[in-house]
Amino acid sequence: MAEEGERLPFKENEFIITGNLWLLAPAPRPADLTELCESVLLVDAILAEGRKRSYVPVFTELDLAYRFIERHGEGIEGLEPFSCRSPERFAGVLQKMLELGCLYVGFDPEETHVQLFPITAVIAALHGGE
Repeated sequence: MAEEGERLPFKENEFIITGNLWLLAPAPRPADLTELCESVLLVDAILAEGRKRSYVPVFTELDLAYRFIERHGEGIEGLEPFSCRSPERFAGVLQKMLELGCLYVGFDPEETHVQLFPITAVIAALHGGE
């Protein structure tokens, strides 16, 4: 936490991505970007008001991705974590997911909780807030 009057290198409500991120998709992965994005796992979250919202689960640690697979076992057999290896590639995957109609990502989803972020905000963060 910043001391009072201390200037932070970012806005307190700013979204910052600092490392590798993993998604889940079948192995072997399709070489074509559209086919890859169509195969990426989407999950439904039930919002407080009872509405359902689909999102792409994104993991900040490889171990968290594997734990998610273990926890959900049935229904996601054959899926494996993959990283795009660079913010530019990850932004490209998210842009294609957006074009395919997916609007949200959820980082490190837990069994009973996930915070959703608009894909557009994540892409902007990957591009340095442009």
